[in-house]
Amino acid sequence: MITVRITTNGVDVALHARISVPGNPLATAIEPRLPTILFCHPTWLDSFFFYPQIEDPLFAQHYNLVAFDLRGHGSTQVVARDESYSIDTAAEDVAAGLDALGVKDVHVVGVGVGALVAAALAAARPALVQGLVLIALPPARDDEQTALGFRECEESLVHAVTKRDLELLDMITTATFEYDAGALPRAVLEIRDEYVALARAHFANATAQEAADAAWYIWHPVRARIPPTPEVLGRIKAPVLVLQGVGSSDSFTEDAENWCAEFNFAQVSRGHSARANVTPIQHVDHYMTLTSPNMRSGQARRPSTPRGLSFDIPPPPRVIPGMRTIGDELDRLAVDTIVTRVSD
Repeated sequence: MITVRITTNGVDVALHARISVPGNPLATAIEPRLPTILFCHPTWLDSFFFYPQIEDPLFAQHYNLVAFDLRGHGSTQVVARDESYSIDTAAEDVAAGLDALGVKDVHVVGVGVGALVAAALAAARPALVQGLVLIALPPARDDEQTALGFRECEESLVHAVTKRDLELLDMITTATFEYDAGALPRAVLEIRDEYVALARAHFANATAQEAADAAWYIWHPVRARIPPTPEVLGRIKAPVLVLQGVGSSDSFTEDAENWCAEFNFAQVSRGHSARANVTPIQHVDHYMTLTSPNMRSGQARRPSTPRGLSFDIPPPPRVIPGMRTIGDELDRLAVDTIVTRVSD
């Protein structure tokens, strides 16, 4: 895990990055000779959300794998609130982070709001993004109930920190998982509980202002988002695959189909060759990368790689008492590195 120092629109950001290369899931740099996959996480979570993919040999043995914590999430730090922060700004942060790591071209996978960031990145940097996978693409606009839920989460975070109401803080994580992950297998329940503990640790000593700033970065871009225009969609040069889980919660498949139709029309109108397609996947929810991480072996499982050095999680069960796990060994070898990048 490393920290990438960037400046976006005059705002200094310490962008936390998780990098995996073949043979080293805790790398501090990419392998320039290998292709790179970037993962963009959903709201309220962080880069660790993608541990099933980072540990999957299908990815880990052949690619550089990179995931950043967006502002307000995980270990990324920002000194002050940026009132202009948006989905597009998040994409600028990610682009600056990739530049700092020396990534020349990338395939991007985004989940939920991370899919919006991924699409914005592809529009802003078409020469950088070679392929785009959008999972659980949100609708163009939220319905009234969903918008109210986001507002309540934002207000609840500030209230929980101000009043030291840890149970209210827990409810944000619990509600997020219940809506986006459906019926939770045991492994995902444990990850949810880890995120509950992480939120408590993260905001234990936060001030009301710090909580308000974090809430702004987490939910304001979601609430304030606007549908992409044909001009924006026409800038994307990469082919797009949209995966929509059809589970117990709203799948927004029709919205995704409309997005693809608008994308394809924008591409055809400009004489471009990129196309977008939707693939509905039955019996999974929005967080399918977590709950059903691989279609050949879809069983959710515990991580073997550690979240980080400063936050302990219960180790996975040992087959033999006293045996060291992969996670133990990675904890022993892990190091932190800082690189710097300034973008205009």
